[in-house]
Amino acid sequence: FVLLGTTKQPHVVQVDHDHHRACYEFTRTLLSQGHGRPGLLGGPMAHVVNRRRSRGYLDALKGANIPNPEKTILWDICTAEDALAGYARLRQEGANTIFCMDDHICVQLLNHLPPSEKARRDISIASFYGSRYLRLAAPEVCAIDFDAIQLGKSAAELLIRRLSGEEIPEKTYLDYQLRIHPALRQDEIETKS
Repeated sequence: FVLLGTTKQPHVVQVDHDHHRACYEFTRTLLSQGHGRPGLLGGPMAHVVNRRRSRGYLDALKGANIPNPEKTILWDICTAEDALAGYARLRQEGANTIFCMDDHICVQLLNHLPPSEKARRDISIASFYGSRYLRLAAPEVCAIDFDAIQLGKSAAELLIRRLSGEEIPEKTYLDYQLRIHPALRQDEIETKS
């Protein structure tokens, strides 16, 4: 068989996206472009993908010398109520770049965020997993686009090659794309408010 995802079990053929590297690069890029103080609305910590994404995020924060990066993550955000309460808490703690662990959390937040908060130009919202809905969202959402269709195709191709006796790599990581819009400079925020 071929696993869609990642495991530490030896001798398992795996196809996945490098979530750690993608989230590290995404977070580092947003911070370097001036998107501001980060906070992360995380899903269940039990999910391997959430732990891998959070490690990439934390590594980027440590690289940017942000103190106590672990305190910027709120775990177990699963409902719209959780997302709104988490958003309020992160904002109260000074975060103005709100990362969402995935598109589900981001959609929950955007669907229930008051219009006055959506209209703020000094807040960026970003998702560690992009979707069609997030491409159309207002405000614009920065996201990492992973190709789920290509993931399935690659797994099927590897399985066929394996069944025909061909040597195949144990781990295959697929590409991803960062969808990033520029942050507004502080002087732009003041003049446009």
